Amino acid sequence: NPYLWVKPADNTGAVAVRLLSADGRTWPGARLSLARFQGSKAVWARQIEIYRGEENIAPDPAWGENGAMGSVPPGRYYIVGRVNGETIRTEIDVVAGETTFVELRTEQ
Repeated sequence: NPYLWVKPADNTGAVAVRLLSADGRTWPGARLSLARFQGSKAVWARQIEIYRGEENIAPDPAWGENGAMGSVPPGRYYIVGRVNGETIRTEIDVVAGETTFVELRTEQ
């Protein structure tokens, strides 16, 4: 995935995600929302789609990610998703010029 190896555009970062089941399987095609809030209002939001099995995108051996996004403005973000009926979420900080890595696991 080029987001992991191309330097982020000025004043932006990248996010690499590893979404797994409790026993380490991936959730192909699952969608996660990446959002930044000011107060209770979302001021920036995008979706990260987990790599599908039939696509020619595979995790990088060094990162082990199964989803990524570039051109993310720096700041505090929430990653939220609903996977097979289960809600998952976490907070991350995106830093300009860097890639932020996060692993999420469902309980299933």
